[in-house]
Amino acid sequence: MTAEGLRYGLRVSVFAARCDPRWTTPAGLALAGPRCFGYEVDYLPFGSSAS
Repeated sequence: MTAEGLRYGLRVSVFAARCDPRWTTPAGLALAGPRCFGYEVDYLPFGSSAS
């Protein structure tokens, strides 16, 4: 199933892994960060907590 098929109430499994450090640079985030896909959130590294 792709993300387009998701809907409220479905059970999902989430897998997270660290990425290559180049993706976390300003250039990498501009190319493929959350805001590039229309999400109004900042990048949060895997294993970090938003406090």
